[in-house]
Amino acid sequence: MTMGVQFIRLYPDVVKLALLGMAFLVFSGFASWKDRQRFKRTRLDSVGFMPWPTVSILSLFTALVFFAFAVHDWTSG
Repeated sequence: MTMGVQFIRLYPDVVKLALLGMAFLVFSGFASWKDRQRFKRTRLDSVGFMPWPTVSILSLFTALVFFAFAVHDWTSG
């Protein structure tokens, strides 16, 4: 049995929390990219309505919380 499959069988909750953290981390990167695009726009009139900096910060914080829960669950047994 490989090490990855054995880890998933021993700690399924840790894997779920870590995957959720990774999803929110990817979403935070997407929001940062969209904010960068909005900042470098050529038409100053087309601002948009989505608050990308706020979305980026909140999703990054959520990812860190999920990672913290995963580490806590992993170390507590």
